[in-house]
Amino acid sequence: MNKVAQLTSFPVLLLCLLLSSSTWCQGWERIYFTEPNPDSEYTSSAADHVFAQDDGSFLFACHINGNPRWLYTDANGMMTNLTSANYTGPFLIRTNDQNFVHAARTGANSPPEQDVFVRKFDLDGNILWTHFPPGNLFGNEAVSDLLQTADGDYVITGAPAYMTRLNENGDVAWKTVLPDPEEDNIYQYLAVQLEDGSFFTAASSAWFTTNNPLMTHAAHIDAAGNRLWFGSLEADVQIEQMVVAADGNIVVAGRNPDYNFVLVKLDNNGNTIWEIEIPNAIYPLAYTGDLLVTMDGGFALLANSQGTEEDLYLIKMDSEGSIEWSQTYGGPFRDNGQDLLQLPDGGYVIGGGANGMGENQSTYLIRTDELGNAASGLIQGQVQYDTDENCVLNPDEQALENWIVSAENSTGLFYASVAADGSYAIEVTPGEYTVTLNVPNEYWTVCTNEVQVSAMDTVAVDFAVQSIEQCPLMEVQIQNYGIRLCEPATMNVLCRNLGTSLAEDVSVDIEFDNDLEIISASVPFSPVGINTYNFTLGDIDFLQQSTFTVEVVTGCDIVLLGQSLCVEAHIFPDSSCLAPNDLWSGASIAASASCEGDEVHLVLENIGESAMQQELRYTVIEDHVIMLEDVPFGPLEPGQSVLLPRVADGTFYRIESEQAAFHPGTSMPSAFIEACGENAAGEISLGFVNQHPLDDADYFLDINCTEVVAAYDPNAKRALPQGYEAAHYIEPNTRITYQLHFQNTGTAPANEVILLDQLSPHLDPTKVEVGVSSHFYEFDMLRDGTLRFTFSDIQLPDSTANEPESHGYVQFSVAQQDDVELGTVIENTAAIYFDFNPAIWTNTTFHTIGRDFILVEADEIAASPLQVQIFPNPFQEEVTILVERTDLESLNFLLFDSSGRKILSKSFSGNRLQIDGTAWPAGIYFYQINSAQGLIGSGKMIAK
Repeated sequence: MNKVAQLTSFPVLLLCLLLSSSTWCQGWERIYFTEPNPDSEYTSSAADHVFAQDDGSFLFACHINGNPRWLYTDANGMMTNLTSANYTGPFLIRTNDQNFVHAARTGANSPPEQDVFVRKFDLDGNILWTHFPPGNLFGNEAVSDLLQTADGDYVITGAPAYMTRLNENGDVAWKTVLPDPEEDNIYQYLAVQLEDGSFFTAASSAWFTTNNPLMTHAAHIDAAGNRLWFGSLEADVQIEQMVVAADGNIVVAGRNPDYNFVLVKLDNNGNTIWEIEIPNAIYPLAYTGDLLVTMDGGFALLANSQGTEEDLYLIKMDSEGSIEWSQTYGGPFRDNGQDLLQLPDGGYVIGGGANGMGENQSTYLIRTDELGNAASGLIQGQVQYDTDENCVLNPDEQALENWIVSAENSTGLFYASVAADGSYAIEVTPGEYTVTLNVPNEYWTVCTNEVQVSAMDTVAVDFAVQSIEQCPLMEVQIQNYGIRLCEPATMNVLCRNLGTSLAEDVSVDIEFDNDLEIISASVPFSPVGINTYNFTLGDIDFLQQSTFTVEVVTGCDIVLLGQSLCVEAHIFPDSSCLAPNDLWSGASIAASASCEGDEVHLVLENIGESAMQQELRYTVIEDHVIMLEDVPFGPLEPGQSVLLPRVADGTFYRIESEQAAFHPGTSMPSAFIEACGENAAGEISLGFVNQHPLDDADYFLDINCTEVVAAYDPNAKRALPQGYEAAHYIEPNTRITYQLHFQNTGTAPANEVILLDQLSPHLDPTKVEVGVSSHFYEFDMLRDGTLRFTFSDIQLPDSTANEPESHGYVQFSVAQQDDVELGTVIENTAAIYFDFNPAIWTNTTFHTIGRDFILVEADEIAASPLQVQIFPNPFQEEVTILVERTDLESLNFLLFDSSGRKILSKSFSGNRLQIDGTAWPAGIYFYQINSAQGLIGSGKMIAK
């Protein structure tokens, strides 16, 4: 994204556009990551040089994974080819005959007379000539600059201080050695050719301090190599760039002794004509990338900042060095610009490198218009609650903060979140777009949505939103930083009204795990059951929220380590004013699990007002395997239940059930129990609770289960559900909740904390819901869907001064893209910035999308036990499955591999089935046998 440098907004991470070519536009930005081409060499790369082609396309000299490459693009920056190159390092020029010359050092083992070589080659890599200009007496020469003269010769400069001229065939015409009284602290000599054919060269201190002042040496040399003048510059400047101005004088850019960047104009005797300081408060520059003379006689400086953001700056100055305009490019992850080119239409092309979250540096290309705009289209507008229902927005109508707006066309999908004042803005490349407001729930509708616009410049798209029903919709979220033995923990509770009218007498019931003891709360509370308390909040208006905290403490028994302590919050009012589906029976299934002496009781109950109209099915998971799958139960009358007793042996048990068809809301009945009893070895099963989704998808309910730990990771990312086993399997379309945890481990308070989270492309930014946190934050979504959480003035103490208060966190949830392909891995990493310090990276969470991934074991069957014979078992080739009874209909055999993936489904012929297992790899397999009456058997098979 490009922006005016004076703006204080944080830069956005750039969208990777590796799509088909779009229509021509004035500006674009391109980053070449590995996706969607993971086998291509795009990472660990940057563009070193930019060359314009005659047909309007571009050629970029890049280094990619340490290898020189030519990157070809069309006029829109879309890659058309990627080929090998001889060399793409710093000293490379395109010659007048459209070939290339580069100069470099040969290496430390070369003879002194061959410290430097110059090579000419064509675009196909054919070497036209290579020469080794003779070196100085003591050798160790290096190259610091390379240019082609007006008459086609070549000039190189370097250290120790020298200038060498070669003819067009690479032969040495002359060499001049420059006096260098401070050789050990003189930087590389740069050179330019003046209008009369002479040369001006200058170099400055590589470093300087109070006791080692900045020094600069320069020389004026005629076309034959004779020194006309040598001495120090009048201006003190550590030179990084040098050009010949339109009036024939010399302009240099670099640092002055105060470490501020300056532009200095000199005559050919080194006298200062003018000096302009670039204000560091506006342009926090660290180093320059390029300087060129523009077509209007002014200057364009490409420079780079360092620190938290590391942006690219393009600063346009007039012929006197006064700044006319500036633009900033780049995301929050150390982007840089290396080369700058002005095009005949006045626009600019920049080549450099970009660092995406979790990525190595990738090639970064920018094309701008004559004012430096890369994305010269802007879609902006207001999003408000149209309370008078006339589909026209009024200034006093409620803003719909944090709603997501998207703009889509053939080049990509761009995003913005709605600010507190109802405004949003999306920078786009000019073109035709569909602009959509993403409505978060069924209580709202948009007067006009999916608006078609032509964003060639700035276009306004306002969204007037109306209510479908007038009633509150309450949501609760409860979270904590972590739970440690014997220590207090703070539960943060977020309560908000997502509906369209005032919610009166809001309260929250919270049931705490028996191993958690409540100490205090920031709002009034009273007991309403066993370790269950009611917290009163009063009224909450629509689109408003309220937060409170609860202090709890856990015991000191070491056996609690690793156990998941759960709290369940239920907010009232919890009713919906949307009419239920006419096809709903009125039945409602609820699951529960309890520890009853030496038994675990898994219960499914109809808590609705009507009977079930048809059977439903349940599944029982024990630790990491399915012991019962798709077992039918019911129909149940209201209040009627099914009890499944299990042995209390420390096993983790989970029961899942279907919900009654057309049931309102998003309930998916499930319950679990951990640490009920222990096995023969005195052990309990841990770590399974959060592998699965919890039954809290309805807004009014939230369940939080936190594992007791001995110590926290200070800056970490967590994902729920964690997913099954080491691959972290979850099913397609499962919503993921992320928690970003941070801690100030420095030595001083942090004034501001910023979290940046670039979502996986397999997640849908339009379905992001931001949630509970430890501190107040501001949220916004950047152009590419990156999330930014800003904790301004947080004053977070450092851990040495106040360890308990040095922590913080924020939580959000996001839906997957629709029907993500099985086997897809969804990764996510966040960057944490404390004030102006470099980013701290969290761990990378990941999930693998799959189905039928939970292992299946044999267990007691709901129907009458049947004898199933499998022979031979173990097997090598053909295997036979025989079911004892012959009166069962529609027998079907399902086979799963050791990871739980279904690999075979086959129908029986009668009660016998024969399968060819020749091609199966050796290992353990799991089977199920189903009939029209339901599951009748399951177990293991072994292939040799």
